[in-house]
Amino acid sequence: MIGKNESIGTGLGAKFSGDRFEMGPASDEDTAISVGYVSKENFGIAMYFEQPDGSWQGVWTYGGSEKVASEIWTRE
Repeated sequence: MIGKNESIGTGLGAKFSGDRFEMGPASDEDTAISVGYVSKENFGIAMYFEQPDGSWQGVWTYGGSEKVASEIWTRE
C-alpha cells in the first residue's frame, strides 16, 4: 500500500551460491531482489540490493516514466 493506492506485485531474488548467482522467487536468503507491481492506475518495477550494514538500497519507477527514484529500506 502506497498512500491509499493498493499494489499487487511479484518478486524475484538472487544470492551468491559459491562463485555463481542463484536466482528464483524472492526469499529471505536473497541479497538482490527485483519487483514488478501493478496498481489500479499504473505499473512499475523496482530493484534492491542488500548493503553490508543490512539495509537495502534500490531504485524504482512507474511505467512510462523517465524518472527513477531511489530509496533505502532499514529494519527497526
